[in-house]
Amino acid sequence: MQAKDGDSFTRINNKSENKLRKGFPAAFEAKFLLEPNAEEIQNLTMYATDGSGNVITTGKQLGTTFSFTPANSDGKYTITAIYTNPEGKIETQTFTATTESAYVNGISHGAEVVRPETPMTFKVTNTQFKTGALSLEEANAVKWNLNGQFVGKGSSITIPGNYFLKEGKYVVEAYVKTANATGKNAKNEEDDWHFEVKKNDVVSFVYVGQPKVGKTTQLKADKFIMPPIAGEKVVWNVFGKILENSSYTNPVIDITPGYARKENITCKINNLKGVTKSITIVEAEIVNAHFTDNNNIKIENASWDQKVNILIEQKHLIEEEINIEVFDYDYMSGNDSVYKKT
Repeated sequence: MQAKDGDSFTRINNKSENKLRKGFPAAFEAKFLLEPNAEEIQNLTMYATDGSGNVITTGKQLGTTFSFTPANSDGKYTITAIYTNPEGKIETQTFTATTESAYVNGISHGAEVVRPETPMTFKVTNTQFKTGALSLEEANAVKWNLNGQFVGKGSSITIPGNYFLKEGKYVVEAYVKTANATGKNAKNEEDDWHFEVKKNDVVSFVYVGQPKVGKTTQLKADKFIMPPIAGEKVVWNVFGKILENSSYTNPVIDITPGYARKENITCKINNLKGVTKSITIVEAEIVNAHFTDNNNIKIENASWDQKVNILIEQKHLIEEEINIEVFDYDYMSGNDSVYKKT
């Protein structure tokens, strides 16, 4: 004999003991070697008895299935199937288990960080039994704590936003008998959820490339405590000026530095702390230029038809565009432009 769809009402505990869910309908099916016919089913009797051997009169047999609702707390029940074969031989199958009430071992989880005054909703997602929604009796036995204080009962709860006026750390816990998410020996388990109430702010901002004098660099706020929403303005303090983004969905600004230096830039939401980063602004510079031969050796004279290179010593010129113009040095007719390249 076996439990029929038994994940919702029976389990085996860590001591290898069968457990039945108190107050929850249970169904058991007698197993035959072959599919029984109508006559064989008539020779099958199924019933349940309590720990004192009394037959549970509310149990019902339908074909090869017996169903009943175990009601006693910590009660021992035995489900028996008796089959008399055509030769008169009696075969018996039994299943014995002790009842236990459903307890919470899992709740839904929300965000890890929420804004002040944000309502929070949680529900029971798991008990020690794998499947099956809570019955009304079981739901009424579930209690909810917020930071160790009772706030309601039932299979689910919505905690109003006025419970979260203050910034700080919070824990919600669902339990039937014992709460253990707060206090000296607190545990962090699946039947509770730890989260923080905070105002949103900028965590970091980025820019692409090296900021240069006379060049436009885009700054972008790329990480927040939470994705920003309307009313959460991204504010920049750059070059001694306060700039605000017009759109919270695209928090970028363009800067064009006027001279080389180190600059502290702050990016934040509204009047909060935000993040400050020091950026180095450089100026592109041609330090020197030489003619070289094919061995990269500096030369000051060249022969007719000799191939020469122009070597430019530079700072921060990579990816910049420069104009090169070469003149000859002629005592008689003056300096003539002989080569141009961009």
